[in-house]
Amino acid sequence: MKKTIKIAVIAMMGLSLKVKAQNTLPNDGNVGIGTLTPIDKLQIQEGNLRIYGLNTSRYLRFTESRLQGAFINYDGSKNVLNIGVNNVSSNDASNDNNSISISRGTGNVGIGTTGPIDKLQIQEGNLRIYGLNTSRYLRFTESRLQGAFINYDGSKNVLNIGVNNVSSNDVSNDNNSISISRGTGNVGIKTNDTKGFELGVNGKIAANEVKVAIYPNWPDFVFYDNYNLPTLKEVESHIKEKGHLKDIPSAEEIEKNGFFLGEMNSKLLQKIEELTLYTIVQEKKLKTQEKKFDEQNYKIENQQKEIDELKSLVQKLIKDKN
Repeated sequence: MKKTIKIAVIAMMGLSLKVKAQNTLPNDGNVGIGTLTPIDKLQIQEGNLRIYGLNTSRYLRFTESRLQGAFINYDGSKNVLNIGVNNVSSNDASNDNNSISISRGTGNVGIGTTGPIDKLQIQEGNLRIYGLNTSRYLRFTESRLQGAFINYDGSKNVLNIGVNNVSSNDVSNDNNSISISRGTGNVGIKTNDTKGFELGVNGKIAANEVKVAIYPNWPDFVFYDNYNLPTLKEVESHIKEKGHLKDIPSAEEIEKNGFFLGEMNSKLLQKIEELTLYTIVQEKKLKTQEKKFDEQNYKIENQQKEIDELKSLVQKLIKDKN
């Protein structure tokens, strides 16, 4: 029995010496656990550090003083890990809003809040994405090949918002996007080049109503007394020579340069108003001709009546003679 006790004591002493041989606990200087050559104030070699307590909140604090520093905290009551900075003396770091919080139950991450309700929630703050190259983006995807993006192209000073189905990160050249120019504020849909216009669309537009708010020089001048209305002969000559109406662009010009909707509506209205004047003139001529026609009919009817009376008189004279 005594022999057994001696063996056990010797074994425990050997284990203690072995453990001590792997640790260094100086009165001052670096402390090593699992290493004899710690290079920091505390170095744990090939092991873990567990901080445990009976209450629900434990933390590590890194401070310059009692009032300034950073912390890593696990709040067991909320199942949230908090990492942040503060300048308060309270040990209740779990309620500090200057922190990043990670929820154990959901995996949600909160910045400035300890109770994030989405995968990432930034409370009363901004999000900045920065890089050394000229293009940074946020991508929202179902898979690598499908999704949407928000991108800022620094080389073009353009913000792009859109959808794509390509694996390339070069979303700034994706034509399925809305582009906003930083310098001008111009907006492009499916194009980065608005040709200097506030809105450029590379495609078709459908709308219930479109309004041109203000347009100068609306062609009511056609009805002014001093307006020089071309004669129909002049209109005919211009059509024969140019192949289109005066002041209206040719098919070649439209194909090359397009046209402005407000300007074209103004020109078309001018032609409609000119046509209205031609119609009024023709109406006056028709009225004059109708009047002459009625007068001629009246004369013809009277002449016919006189002829009929003469015929009747002649017949009577012939009858009386016989």
